[in-house]
Amino acid sequence: MNRSLLLAVALIATAGVANADGGTVHFGGRITDPGCAASLTLARQQLQLNDCPRSAQGATVSVALLDTGRIVDLGTDTNAPGLHTLIAPSHQNGRLFSTHYQLRHREPVGSGYMVMINYL
Repeated sequence: MNRSLLLAVALIATAGVANADGGTVHFGGRITDPGCAASLTLARQQLQLNDCPRSAQGATVSVALLDTGRIVDLGTDTNAPGLHTLIAPSHQNGRLFSTHYQLRHREPVGSGYMVMINYL
């Protein structure tokens, strides 16, 4: 009897949370490290990420064409198109690091690029 009563109370207590259809969520905090300074040199088809903090390691980097949304190959060692993980070059020590990617695509660029860096 006690087990079934406890189970009934637990189910009733969680049922209200599962059926909630409204509310407000507030986020608070601050950014403690600045992000990478991204620059794109169209003449050389190169994406340069400068002054990245060590905390940016593990972020994903991708570049897409604005007019088609197609992801551009960044020409990394893996030569795999899509998301690439931002890793500090082994020869750079210190608090900040810089890296670059060579954009590889053959189609003409209509309206430009969108650079996406997702800091985890």
